[in-house]
Amino acid sequence: MKDDVIRQIKTAEEQAEQRLRDTREQADKIIHDARHQAVELRMEILETARNEAKRIFEQGMAELEPELELVRQEFEKEIAQDSAQAQKTFDDVVDFVVKKFQERLGSE
Repeated sequence: MKDDVIRQIKTAEEQAEQRLRDTREQADKIIHDARHQAVELRMEILETARNEAKRIFEQGMAELEPELELVRQEFEKEIAQDSAQAQKTFDDVVDFVVKKFQERLGSE
């Protein structure tokens, strides 16, 4: 009888240890799955944030496009005016040089 009781105690201890191991394995699996889900959720959040940032950037660029076009047109206008002024100044210098040259030729 004593041996039966000892055997039952050992069996109960082994069962308890097996239950502890099983419970640890389940807990480790739950933790692993939870971490995996957290990583997947984080990746989804990052992807959503990237897409939203891209959309906002593109929207901002679309809103700025008309303003940029106005600035470009203004620069082109100023360049054309500066070019015309430079050409006029050049022509004036050429006229002056020709006039002075003719004056000197006439005075000799």
